[in-house]
Amino acid sequence: MKYDKTTPYYDWHFKDYLTQKHVVLDGLDCDQTLENTYWVMQDFMVVLKELTVRLNKLNEQLLVILISLIS
Repeated sequence: MKYDKTTPYYDWHFKDYLTQKHVVLDGLDCDQTLENTYWVMQDFMVVLKELTVRLNKLNEQLLVILISLIS
């Protein structure tokens, strides 16, 4: 969920101050399939980000090993 979760703005359509989080969650409430898909994708993105961090750390460690072998 990469959006501003706390800063309210005035929405002319709803005639109310809303946060982006509020708008997203209200939209997800409209369709169960959309909501389920959204949360699965959010979980997938978290796993992908964690995997990327781990792979970067592994890459750094392998580079250090390679440099020590060459030296």
